[in-house]
Amino acid sequence: MKPFLFFLAMLCICSNVSFAQHAVFDTTTLYKKPESFMYTMLATGDIDGDGLTDIITPGNSIRIWFQEAGGTLKTPVDFAVAATSEPMAMTVADMDNDGSVNLLVAGYYDFRIYEWSGGTLVNTYTIPDVGSYLNTGVTTNDFDGDGWMDIALVNKADNKIAVIFRKGEGVEWEVRYYDDGSQAMGMITSGAFDTLSKPGVIRLSRGNMNSPVKVTTFTNSRTIQNRYDLELPEQSNKTPQSATVVRKGPGKPSELWVAFGGNRPDSKIAIWKGLQTMPDTSFEILDIPGVIASANLDCDEDDEPVVLNDAWMAATVISDTINIYPVPYTGFPNNSLSLADVNNDGLIDICFTYYSNGIGVLYNHTPACLPTTGITTAGIVADDKLSVYPNPANEAIEIAYKGSGKLMLTDMQGRLLQQCNHQQKTTIDLTKQPAGLYMLKLLANDGQVLTRKISKY
Repeated sequence: MKPFLFFLAMLCICSNVSFAQHAVFDTTTLYKKPESFMYTMLATGDIDGDGLTDIITPGNSIRIWFQEAGGTLKTPVDFAVAATSEPMAMTVADMDNDGSVNLLVAGYYDFRIYEWSGGTLVNTYTIPDVGSYLNTGVTTNDFDGDGWMDIALVNKADNKIAVIFRKGEGVEWEVRYYDDGSQAMGMITSGAFDTLSKPGVIRLSRGNMNSPVKVTTFTNSRTIQNRYDLELPEQSNKTPQSATVVRKGPGKPSELWVAFGGNRPDSKIAIWKGLQTMPDTSFEILDIPGVIASANLDCDEDDEPVVLNDAWMAATVISDTINIYPVPYTGFPNNSLSLADVNNDGLIDICFTYYSNGIGVLYNHTPACLPTTGITTAGIVADDKLSVYPNPANEAIEIAYKGSGKLMLTDMQGRLLQQCNHQQKTTIDLTKQPAGLYMLKLLANDGQVLTRKISKY
């Protein structure tokens, strides 16, 4: 064997694995119902930096369900918030490129960033009077292409998008307002799809039955680059409810999926696979009602959309087939949805809320999806510090660390994409990840937690 081939054979390979299979979920749903709490929304992320995904549910306080090493959820812990910061919308993202996620809370009158410090949740930054009042949506992405995560908010009072741009190192922010022509309260998400060269802000005006979906992208100098009006099909109620950008495999454009018409039997999903004109009506329709999210559930090349609906009492997973999984019905809407690994097995689970009746989880049991074991690489010398090469990268990165541990690749919102055990040297395949920023985290067996930001081009 040639020396170069022998060297490659000795590496631990950490990659997605393609299988001709569909995601399989446990029909026995985890259901938890602590009293005296309104479960109006939820987010998922590793808040306390232990490498395990936690569930965050805000109300008149912030309630966090921390995950234990065995994959079970602990008794939730409540953290107080300021009276002016009653959570109206929230998300998680790594805002300072340190490998740890922050909790971002859009309050009634202000916007706050929290981080985990000293065993508790600490408010590290507050932006008062963002817009006027009632911030109803928040999302994060690198909107100006400078390598730092930015924040977009929408509020009911002034019908504008507030974008909070990060100004590099240090806690410096610039708030800019953009009028996208929307009216009434709404929610927003973000992502790059089809011909968009960078992530855009996707705004849904939930208080207006006739408002189009608004997509806005920005230049590197933070002016508006493009604006698209995506007209929904005519029906008695076409109010947009939720949206997700569904990522596809290499060489295939991502798609925008929008659930509209309310969380009721007559609601539908519009799918944009190509931006042609403005306003754009080149969509497909699915007669599946509910709130929507997407993630790679079965380790093929594409994300799978998940639709949750109380009328059907089910979660619907859509790939080349449609698979329906029942969820317990408690008499309250299943009105919030997040996809994340909440039992530490490397598979993406379906998490949702029951409004005032607790949270539920459908666990992913897809066999042999993500590799979780590595190969000892005897004779290979690695550095004491975590090194990554090349970075930026296009196809793969090599990680060297003189020790062992668990490697995790996440997006900048903290969602797990790949994981494997590490021993001396590891190669991570990036070919199935779209261009953008990622975080690499090593939970070393010597107790260190090492992180690196990865750029994929």
